[in-house]
Amino acid sequence: MTDNEFIDYFLKKFPQFEIVKDKITDYYNQAKCRFPVLNIDNCYNTDAACLVVAHYLTVYEMPEDSTAGSAGNSSGIVNSASVGDVSVGMQAKPINDMFEDFMASTVYGRDFLAWLASVGGITLIN
Repeated sequence: MTDNEFIDYFLKKFPQFEIVKDKITDYYNQAKCRFPVLNIDNCYNTDAACLVVAHYLTVYEMPEDSTAGSAGNSSGIVNSASVGDVSVGMQAKPINDMFEDFMASTVYGRDFLAWLASVGGITLIN
């Protein structure tokens, strides 16, 4: 798949990233290098690559006021709440590793983690 074919495919799935279209190829090439498991030879892997690119675009390129991929993101699990004078208690998110924490910061990254788990995951060596 050429870069232009990927951009067209990506923007059909995620039209909200049209405003950062010029950055898609950069993140696509980074995704291919960082995640060799994304051997882009079929639509299943291409969809996973789209999730990685959408994650990176959301984290690094989208305007601060955009909520394109951060919906549902919170700083932890609600473990207490009140109604009168509103009060919420949060429990810190469990962090298995920095990669998982970073990818879990957007809905696209969480979808990618789910895909990655379904294909057997990756081995990280520190």
